[in-house]
Amino acid sequence: MCGPLLVNGGDELQPGNEAQDRLLVAEAAGRPLLLVPTAAVRQDLPALLRLGRNWFAGLGAEARELPVRRPADARSAELTALASGAGAIYLLGGDPGYAVKVLAGSPVWAAILTAWRRGAGLAGSSAGAMAFGASTLVMARWPRHLERRPIPALGLLRGLAVIPHHDQLGHRWQVLGGASELELLRLDSRTAAVHHAGLWRALGAGEVSFRGRRYTAGQEIVELPPPDPEQALAAMLTA
Repeated sequence: MCGPLLVNGGDELQPGNEAQDRLLVAEAAGRPLLLVPTAAVRQDLPALLRLGRNWFAGLGAEARELPVRRPADARSAELTALASGAGAIYLLGGDPGYAVKVLAGSPVWAAILTAWRRGAGLAGSSAGAMAFGASTLVMARWPRHLERRPIPALGLLRGLAVIPHHDQLGHRWQVLGGASELELLRLDSRTAAVHHAGLWRALGAGEVSFRGRRYTAGQEIVELPPPDPEQALAAMLTA
């Protein structure tokens, strides 16, 4: 049975994320809780990983890095084995295009899917959450950060693209080219759409928006399709 899936709107590892991250900690139940920094390779990784360890220590869990930073890492037998035995896995934010480029079709992503299907918790925030979609939204052209175009992503959320940081910047995004085929899941920062026990609900500090409705912490998100591991596996074959 699949574990919980947390699709977070950004500003992870910060106050306001406690409710969703405690769910992840509970699911790990003493097994490894792994932070995947793929999208964040251009950031200050030592500081980010230190923040992650401290954040989850405050919630009662020990977190460590799954160091998938380059395409070769995503093919590593050692890292694939580590991912397959995880109790929870968290894809951090950063560059949405790079996260998909590295993980799509890789043995590590297959192992992450396998762990989740066996009951591990799976989370992504900002670019990490965007990677779960049928498409992720990258800059249409430099330096127009607000103009976005869809490219194929990891396929866990069938027919969807995630817009993170909706309260801060995401509400200003213009999605170009191919957007008519996608539905948009809009997430405020420090706010998650969480799929657990067959239902989606909102958790965190802000709002989740889908099909013109807004949801706040604890409310069930109606009409949002369940995650589709079979579609994600099929997407691996075309990556």
